[in-house]
Amino acid sequence: MTRSFAPATWGIDIVAKFEIYRLLRDLIADGKLSIVVSSELPELFAVCDRVTVLSAGLLVHSFSRDEFDAYMLMAAALTHDVRPRATDSSPRGAI
Repeated sequence: MTRSFAPATWGIDIVAKFEIYRLLRDLIADGKLSIVVSSELPELFAVCDRVTVLSAGLLVHSFSRDEFDAYMLMAAALTHDVRPRATDSSPRGAI
């Protein structure tokens, strides 16, 4: 059976959102796999070791934590282009 859910933290208050982040980090620290579906970049930066970008039903690119930043994720999602910028002056995670 396949079920589709809204992102885990969609429509909840900030305190509950951070509790979910803590629970996810605890599960990961215990060696459990956690799959997070989100379009919120700050959420991805808070809890993900790896991000796979899907766009128009296609897997565009998978990034490890040291490879992704806001620019790379947005470029992959919007243009399917995963080349790094010529100069990287923004902090990781800045939008």
